[in-house]
Amino acid sequence: MTEQQGSTAIRTQAVVDMLAYWTRLREAVQDVPEKRAFDILDLSPALLPHLFVCSIRHDPFEVWFSLQGSWLTESFNQHFTGKRLDHGTMGDFAEVCLTWIARMCETGEPNYSREVMTSMSGQSVEVECIRLPFKKGGDRVEHMVGAVIPLDPDNMSLSLGWGAGDGDWEIRSMNGE
Repeated sequence: MTEQQGSTAIRTQAVVDMLAYWTRLREAVQDVPEKRAFDILDLSPALLPHLFVCSIRHDPFEVWFSLQGSWLTESFNQHFTGKRLDHGTMGDFAEVCLTWIARMCETGEPNYSREVMTSMSGQSVEVECIRLPFKKGGDRVEHMVGAVIPLDPDNMSLSLGWGAGDGDWEIRSMNGE
């Protein structure tokens, strides 16, 4: 697994469980698993509000949100389903996210990051993000399943009032990328 923060270790059981689930799927086929092998019912119901699913297009490289959990919708105050990951949805952080996702596609390995999301009002929440690659009947990664999990249980329902394009938010990785 590619870790975006060097020595940062996974801290939430939900991320550990999600990575273990993907690893079992991979071991069954000795390769990046097919998206059809992914069954949302195999995940803990507590994880579902934090889940996101994306389609990945190549030539040109684009990432489109297919599904977004309710915690993400409420925390970001924006619904990304059906939208492309770009400056309009993620602001300046889009470039960093796309770099991580491109690396995941190239290596076929999951990647993980720890990030701080901060609203202009000063509310912050530290989160872990896991991104898992899936193929769709070919050799390229064409789907990603991931989750954004707050590290502080008290922030599980924190609304950041986040809205791309409004200049009222910031997301940064723990190593300043």
